[in-house]
Amino acid sequence: MHELLGKLPDAPEKPALLKQAGELARRIENKAAGAEVALLTDQMRDTLLRAYSVTVAPRLAPDLAKGAKLYETQCAGCHGTDGHGNGLLAKGLAPAPADFHAQARQEQRSVYALFNAISLGVQRTAMQGYAQSLSEDERWALAFHVANFLASDEERRAGAALWSDENTRTL
Repeated sequence: MHELLGKLPDAPEKPALLKQAGELARRIENKAAGAEVALLTDQMRDTLLRAYSVTVAPRLAPDLAKGAKLYETQCAGCHGTDGHGNGLLAKGLAPAPADFHAQARQEQRSVYALFNAISLGVQRTAMQGYAQSLSEDERWALAFHVANFLASDEERRAGAALWSDENTRTL
């Protein structure tokens, strides 16, 4: 971790991050209590996000209709129109494109992880990054569209009801 942090561009917070990384490594090596490790990890995450303006959530509610259109043009060729990883271009790809209906795998993915995969690509796969060709809002819309493949119509309706409830959105 220290090595990865060392590769980051200079920022006023970088020396503190490097110091925290060393402390975290020591605590892990000494088998410190989980709560201690978690607290220091949370502090490092917060410092890193602030220092490098890392995007962790969309600024605006994602446009799901735009996400669906982008999926058709950018993703369906490999992932299939239905998200099962069976697109026309998927044949011969190793590993095969992700099946967004694979319950166990989708439950391990967050929308943020999908956003990162769309933005950065996935190493050792044919999945390229789209940070240069799609705007941040478009990548969020696409991530939310992909995350919805596993949801049932009932879950989508419940989510829409929660979103339309102003009390829920202000929590």
